[in-house]
Order: sequence, then structure tokens, then C-alpha cells
Amino acid sequence: MSCNWLKEPRETARFTQEALAAALKANVKTIKRLEQCGADTPQQVRYSDLATQLKVCPIQLAEHHARDLSANGQPEHARRALEAADALRRARHFPSVDPSPIQSALVACRVTGLGARIAGRVSSLPDEQAQAGHIVKLLNEGDLDGLSFLLNKPLGEAIGAAADGKALDDLARFLRTVVRTCAADDPSLNPAASPSRERWHQHHGESKGWAFTAMIDRSSGLDGMRLIQPRPGTEPRLDDASIRAVRSGRVTQTSVDGRLYELVSAFADLLAFDGDKPPPGDAAAFADFCRRVNQMLWGLNYEDEHVFGLWERANCEPDEVKQQLLQRLPDLRLFDCGEPARTSSVLRVDGAKLETWFASRLKSIAERRKTLATTPVHATQSTQSNPKPESIPMNDTQAAPIQVNLNIHSGNGPANQAAGQAQAHQHNLSTPSAELLPLLDRLLAETGTAEPHYADLRKACRNAQGELEETAVLSEPTKTLLQRAIDALPTADKALGIATKVAELVAKIPGLGA
Repeated sequence: MSCNWLKEPRETARFTQEALAAALKANVKTIKRLEQCGADTPQQVRYSDLATQLKVCPIQLAEHHARDLSANGQPEHARRALEAADALRRARHFPSVDPSPIQSALVACRVTGLGARIAGRVSSLPDEQAQAGHIVKLLNEGDLDGLSFLLNKPLGEAIGAAADGKALDDLARFLRTVVRTCAADDPSLNPAASPSRERWHQHHGESKGWAFTAMIDRSSGLDGMRLIQPRPGTEPRLDDASIRAVRSGRVTQTSVDGRLYELVSAFADLLAFDGDKPPPGDAAAFADFCRRVNQMLWGLNYEDEHVFGLWERANCEPDEVKQQLLQRLPDLRLFDCGEPARTSSVLRVDGAKLETWFASRLKSIAERRKTLATTPVHATQSTQSNPKPESIPMNDTQAAPIQVNLNIHSGNGPANQAAGQAQAHQHNLSTPSAELLPLLDRLLAETGTAEPHYADLRKACRNAQGELEETAVLSEPTKTLLQRAIDALPTADKALGIATKVAELVAKIPGLGA
């Protein structure tokens, strides 16, 4: 078997084996053993030093070494090379955490007493500066259990004591800051700071869309993570229908052109593209179609509504397809999930635990927000004058189930939303939004999850539920996706009656614009 991982870049850099050995102050026999990929391969390989001399990426160099070692029947050496690649990748994407954003977020939460509650729990952390430094230490060590011990009780009490939507916004912003800090730092994901395009990002150890959303948020200063409360009796999760990602699924097209048409069309559908798709085989029309889809992607790269591609290695999408897709859609964020069993290069802590921790806190905030929205004004004012801490457990399975799609924003929007909901409650108003929510529940119940042809309709329903719970209006893309899913139902479908009523109400609800 050939072993080109070192030979090719060495020759490209115009090094002989002897010259490379001299540059590394190593024995030429070591270089020869490395290039042979045999059983006598050195156990410790200086990938960073090699990459510096050859002017290549050390991570890619280690990955290619693992590939050639595996092909040459050296699984143990290949494992070591992969571990080295993972260590190099984590060193690149997980620099030491800056405590200042966390400290600022803690200071903003003073009205809820969060910092004082943390100080009461750990006396050696008397102020926000010390607390932020300790949180950073825990994150650098990947100690999510220690972070939970430090924050769970103070956060629960602070959420219970929050007297208005602004206080809840500040607590949510603190949570978001911590979770974004847990994500990998990949500056190339920021379209403003890194104008380089037409590339795909490979990260191992994760396949859930919310983890990649967290990484985009960190790099771009955005907030695309959303909470979807699933069925009653189950834990709240982040990864649900709100993740706007095209995953590489079963490849049905054998030609590159056919597959490109299929993928670009999938992104157009996700974006609620307003226009006709070109006929297959019309190159000029397809080029214009790609240009217009890419314009929509470019705009969303600066907003919280992330749209990206998520490829799993098991699907074996040809590299030619991925490269041509990026040429057609240069503003597309395209991720290769790599190998889920390897060390994560997306999150610095355990992804499943972090999701549960973050989603549970957001659920508590959503429940408190709902309580404030349905509490008479005089009761809220009394709470403001004499706040009573209320501890909310992490997994409260006894709480009334809520379907909520929470997108955290700065400003006083949620506070105004809470006031508006309270007013509607006091006057017992009936609105299209209020009528639509139970109808969406009925439609979801009617279209069981075991029936795959309802998948698009159910996803559109959940998106609509989330937006209505959050803002009481529907965005135009959500309206369009829901209407398309309803229009696709057969005339004799059992759910058509309820779906038609849903469509009628959707038309009456104000929108946020395209």
C-alpha cells in the first residue's frame, strides 16, 4: 500500500529526507520509518514541527498519517495519530476562556441577586470578578459537574425571584454566554471577520444541529439556539424542528449535476424560496437559481436564523459534490460531522449534559415568564418590592407541559410581550393566535410521528407553535412552509379538515415579514 502522507508534502516543499531530518534535528532513519507507515513507526510524532517545516496544517497531516497507517494494517499506530489530530484540533478551537463576557453578564443580573446567591454558596467567590474567574476555570477543565454544582441553586432562586421580563432576559443572556463559551472558536464562521468562503468545516464528536448552532453563535456573536419543549414527561431539548439544517441523507442521484440540483432545491425549500425552480438540465437557469438562493443565505449569515448543511461521514457524499455545492453557494456554512466516536471538537464539555443543563434552565425561565404574564399587575408589583426566592429543580417533571420556542434577544421585547399577554388574559380576549395553538396541537395529534409522509407538516406545525408562544406572530417563511405542507396533503387525507382550519387562521395572523 502507498504511504504518501509525508512524502507528498515533503517533495512539494522541496525537502529531501536528509534535509528534513536536519531541519528537525532528527535522524534520517526516523523520517524513513515515518514515510513507510510500518510496524516500526515511531510512537511519538512531532506533527506540529513537521507541519511548520512543510507549511501545511498539522491537523490534516496527522489525519492523513492515520489514514495511511490504517490502510497499511497498523491500527494501533493509526489510533495514536488520530488522538494526536484530536489534541491538535482542540488546542486550535478551544483557547483559554476570556472571563470578561461572563463577568459582564453576571453584573447585568444583579437585580436578581444571582452574584450574591453564588457568593452565599461559595464564600471564596465574593464578587462577579471572582465568580467569572472560577467559572472560566471550570470551563477550561471541562468540568460541567462542578459548574452545575456552583450555579444550579443560585440560578433557580434567581429565576424564581425575577420580577419582570427584563430580569429574565438578563438571566437568559448569562446562560447563553456560558454555553457559547463552551463551543469551539472557529473565526472562519464569522462572515464579517473572515471573508474567506467556499470551504467546509470538519469537526468530530457531535452530530446534533444545536451544537453547530452554538459554534456559529460564538464565532458571529449571534443567538440561534432555541428551546423546544417536547412531549410531556420528557426532558426539554434544544435539538428539534427549530434547527434549520439540510442533512445529507440517502443519496438518490448518481450524477453530480443531479445531486447538486437536489441539494440546492432542498436549501431553497428550507429558505421558503419565493420563485420557480428551474427545470433540470437548464444550466443557465440553474446558475441564476443558485445565485438567488445564495443571496438569501448571505443575509441569514448575519441573523439568528442560521441555515447550514450538516454532512455525516456515513452518508459518503462525494467530495466533488461538496466542493461544487460550495462553489454554487459560496455563503453556505457546510459542516462535516466526521466521526461521532472521536473526541468532540465542537464542544469543550459533554454535549448531552450541556444540552440538558441549558434547556432545563431555559424551561424554568419560560415557565417564570408565563407566570408573570398571567399574574395581575398589583401582584407583580408586590413581588418586585419583596422578592421571594423560589428554587426550581433542573428536571421538574411535575410542571405543566409547555410548547415553547425561545429565541433569546436583548432589549425589552420579552417584557413587552409578557405585559401584552397579561393584558389579554385579564380581558379574556380571543385572537387568531390563541385559537391557532390548540388547533396545531390537534393537527400534531392527528398526524402521528410513525407516518413519515407527515414529517414536513409536523415540522412546520412545531415551528409555528414556537413562534406563536414567543411573539404571538408568524414569520413569512414559517407561514409559507406551513401552507406548503398543508397544500401537499391528499384530498382524502384524514387530517385535511383540521389542516384547512389551520390555514384559514394562519392567513389572519400578522407576520414579521420575509
